[in-house]
Amino acid sequence: MTALKESIVLYKKKFLVICLLSVTITIPFYFLMLFANRFVNLPLQVFVVPLWPTLVDIFFSIVAFCIMQLPFISVALQYFQTSQLRISKVYVDTLIYGFPIYIISIFCGVFVAMGSLFFLIPGLLFLIWFLGIPYAAVIDDMKWWRGLKQSFRFGNAHFFQLIGILGVFLLIDFGINYAVSLGVIYF
Repeated sequence: MTALKESIVLYKKKFLVICLLSVTITIPFYFLMLFANRFVNLPLQVFVVPLWPTLVDIFFSIVAFCIMQLPFISVALQYFQTSQLRISKVYVDTLIYGFPIYIISIFCGVFVAMGSLFFLIPGLLFLIWFLGIPYAAVIDDMKWWRGLKQSFRFGNAHFFQLIGILGVFLLIDFGINYAVSLGVIYF
């Protein structure tokens, strides 16, 4: 619980820095991935291919998820190790670790998407195992396959906790989507 409290304190103290990183890194990369996703999905939707658009969405979501975490992991690491925050180091860390994480996340996205084809359970397993790749890269300086191995070990060691966290976020997301949909219907 102290980690959650410390995270809230960091978020309050460095809110403007987090907004700056969101505007300069996260949002542009999100729109780039959204454009690529729509560009790939358009022919699949035109020709009414039933399952492939969902798999493409999963793939691009995994790739975007891995890349967009990098600056925020760097912020948290700097703040909790030194109580200082250099924005230039955040950008440098994002550039240094961005390409290896991008390449590895492509493979992970393919595994998760293809695993989701088989009753969702293999896709969920791959997601749990590969969830820590950006963290292994930034925190432990393990890039490429060493980061993949570290993430796999972490996913196995904390499997049920990670499933629980994903379940909680899934319920929150479902509740918000349901409330918004209900509000739009009534509006």
